[in-house]
Amino acid sequence: MPLHYVRKQTTANGERYITPELKITKTRRTGAQERALRLESVLLQALREEILKKTAVLQSIAQNIAELDIFVSLAEVAERRHYVRPVVDDSRILRIRDGRHPVLEECAAFRNAGLQ
Repeated sequence: MPLHYVRKQTTANGERYITPELKITKTRRTGAQERALRLESVLLQALREEILKKTAVLQSIAQNIAELDIFVSLAEVAERRHYVRPVVDDSRILRIRDGRHPVLEECAAFRNAGLQ
């Protein structure tokens, strides 16, 4: 065994050795990992603080996106089922031509598909 090797550990099948250079490299690596973890923690905390500052804006954006999602979903259903917008006026006459009820249509579709 070279003289500059230092015994590190006795194992069941032999000995483990380390060199001074390897020990320095290991110490540097461990220190770098610890510094990286500390920096990551600092950056994560800064990100959290920035997000908290903008919470109201982010919630408003989320609300607007949710409303858009509802409108898009309703528009897709209307397109797929060929729904039309009713004409509403000030008269007292209610005239329904080719009227359909969405729930009853859905129930009929289930019955016709045998999904009672």
